[in-house]
Amino acid sequence: MLSKKNRFFLKYPQVQYNLQGEKKVLTNIMVRNKIKEILRDDGRIFYGYDLQEGDTPEMIADKYYDDAGLHWIVMMMNTTPDGRWDVGMDYQTFSNYVNEKYKGVTLNTNSFSGDIKVGAKIVGVTSGAEGIVLQWNPSTGRIGIDQTRGSFEKGEQANTVMISSDGTTLEGSMQFGQYKIATLKATHHYEDTVRGVEVDYNQWLSIPADERREVSNIVYEEELNNKNRTIRLLKPIHVAQVVDELKDLLNPDKVIV
Repeated sequence: MLSKKNRFFLKYPQVQYNLQGEKKVLTNIMVRNKIKEILRDDGRIFYGYDLQEGDTPEMIADKYYDDAGLHWIVMMMNTTPDGRWDVGMDYQTFSNYVNEKYKGVTLNTNSFSGDIKVGAKIVGVTSGAEGIVLQWNPSTGRIGIDQTRGSFEKGEQANTVMISSDGTTLEGSMQFGQYKIATLKATHHYEDTVRGVEVDYNQWLSIPADERREVSNIVYEEELNNKNRTIRLLKPIHVAQVVDELKDLLNPDKVIV
């Protein structure tokens, strides 16, 4: 059961609207934005917290505020404009996510022709390997493949075929180069580390080795996820003050006309 100081948060105050000439009393969803203003405006009242495996807003509130009912404070400080609790994934969820997103292998192509499409069936001429095209970037000549049978070889020719929605047969052909790597470890982008910006491959080559970085898919996803694993927590000393400031806003009996 929620503590007494938190029961009034079960309902938002109501506001009277004029809807096509008819007055309606509706929940005032704008209060949510006001709550965020109070909680977020002053950076001195919160600190960073690195999420631990299995953490939930209720567990964090119970641990730091001695009241699981204050989970709304944890969530309000770490939500996106569309209301999602914007935090990183735990290890198992993250592992499942990246393994599904970056399936198969990535190869480079020295040459290619025809219509090569994502979703097409691809067959290696030498290896006899088969797969499905997951990614295709003609500007870099790299192709991502989910190998469904056998293993594609470096340097071999491969052919693709796909039946379009209108029944047209789309065919393509390519010659692989010497680049083959698990898609999870393939290049996501290149960076100029001095300026802190992404650059294309040709720009990257012109940058001194100690001022550039090649970022793989797994490193990109890990860094993004770790960034989101650090959340903001209201300092316990300020909880009572914030709750008092919100009481009037969240009075369930209040009707604003």
